[in-house]
Amino acid sequence: METLSGEPFVSSMFVPVANLPGWLQAVAKVNPVTYLVDAARNLAFDMPVGNSVVLTLVASLALMIVGMVAAIIGFRRPL
Repeated sequence: METLSGEPFVSSMFVPVANLPGWLQAVAKVNPVTYLVDAARNLAFDMPVGNSVVLTLVASLALMIVGMVAAIIGFRRPL
């Protein structure tokens, strides 16, 4: 399912975030895929993971909350 959305293209999966245009860097920094890819790369190359896993969870949780609020507002029906 991940390949059908645009998240991988707006992350550090294919291009380093520093090489993206400014507005796209802002989007990539809140994208949990960016932190997930960074953590996976660091694990694969036996480098310290740092806080990439925590940032992945925080960004995922933040996007989930925003999505839930949007869904609640969108589906709210007057009684």
